[in-house]
Amino acid sequence: MVFLAVGMAGGSSVLARPEVTFKYGPGTVHMFWENFSNTGFSLSLNDYGYSKPDSLVDTYNDFYTFTNVSPGRHYVHMKYGIGKFWSEPEHWEINVPEVLGASKQRRCFWFFCW
Repeated sequence: MVFLAVGMAGGSSVLARPEVTFKYGPGTVHMFWENFSNTGFSLSLNDYGYSKPDSLVDTYNDFYTFTNVSPGRHYVHMKYGIGKFWSEPEHWEINVPEVLGASKQRRCFWFFCW
């Protein structure tokens, strides 16, 4: 576990930024990060580059899935903390790919395409 000391009265500490990976499915964004025990995570996904998630814990796990996500550019925001001590929000820009249905896929046979 990695800690970063914060210059606050009382000498509290907040976890350092986690390494994050994203995977995409039809209408979903799966987010994974390194596990910090006893740590709550508050997350949001929107179209704004610097937004703050609320201070309510969305998960204590090391993953989260956003659903009903449209294709295109979005931003994921995360705060993490223990008890009443929260980090500043971290931000990631993501590009959700469009999933083409069978009727929209281009088919080719030799040099004929339809």
